Amino acid sequence: AAPNQETLKQFALGTAHERALERQLDYNANEARVRGEFTALYALFRVFGTNDYERDYLRFSLLGLVASVASVVAIGRLLGFSWVAALVAAAILLEIDPRRSEARVANVNQIEVALLAAFLCLQGWRRDRVGDVAGGALLGALVLFKPNLAGVPVLVGLFWLARGRRAKVLGLLAGMGLGALVARLTTAGVYGGLSPWASWWSA
Repeated sequence: AAPNQETLKQFALGTAHERALERQLDYNANEARVRGEFTALYALFRVFGTNDYERDYLRFSLLGLVASVASVVAIGRLLGFSWVAALVAAAILLEIDPRRSEARVANVNQIEVALLAAFLCLQGWRRDRVGDVAGGALLGALVLFKPNLAGVPVLVGLFWLARGRRAKVLGLLAGMGLGALVARLTTAGVYGGLSPWASWWSA
């Protein structure tokens, strides 16, 4: 006999519950992996986390959306585009497949791009020692946030050295040291000590 409507409803509810449980388990496993591999990144999101997957996923998606729009608009304005042109470029970005894929898998690339855009804006708007140190501090914290960006300060330093801007490189290096120190102290406050960093370096 064909299953009645109540049976189908119970089956659907049971399947949905199992999927939600699987997502929660994946979320917890990913949380543990991030804790071990990216200490600063985990500390940042721990502040906003609630251990509720659906709620945290929504918050993170909104954060990524804001980061994407802000980075495109900021870079557009830095390049001399009008507000309208910069907003149109941001709207186009939101519709392309790579950005949508990034949002679906809840990666942090949108946040990384926004922080890099902030660095570029600092370099464009503050062409003095304060801008150099502030930009370096941002890069230092950014590398600890996601180590795959370690090549960025290297390339920036080589670029300025090639142009004979040694004082600027020194400002960036000083800022990077300051940013790394602040990031470490902040994560130590979150974890209650520096032991996660030792685990991170040995991983």
